[in-house]
Amino acid sequence: MLLNRIISSLAILTLCLISTSCEDDNDFNHTPATGTGTLIVNNVSFEDIDVFLDGDFLIQVDEDEKTYQDQEPGVYRVVLIGEDTDLTFREDVDIIETKLTILTVLSTTDGHGNLSVSVNIQ
Repeated sequence: MLLNRIISSLAILTLCLISTSCEDDNDFNHTPATGTGTLIVNNVSFEDIDVFLDGDFLIQVDEDEKTYQDQEPGVYRVVLIGEDTDLTFREDVDIIETKLTILTVLSTTDGHGNLSVSVNIQ
């Protein structure tokens, strides 16, 4: 009887740990530093992505990872380059004070030799 209670308790504990350890990939809980906005690169592709901001290397975002980079408000030229395929994304992106600018790399191609990227401001 005691063994059954222990096993039941362990099973419940395991379920609780599993349900609370899952991360929601669409949940961007980040508050930009005072006077800044945040550039988020959410890489859900199967390739590591090099991120350049106004021509300078900023960071590499591994596949299925995301990064948060606080920046001064303004318009920045963002270039993303796939590490293995050299596919690219090039666009001017607005960083707005107190807002999150989210670049989601959806897949490694849009059918025209470019990275498929959605841009969203929250």
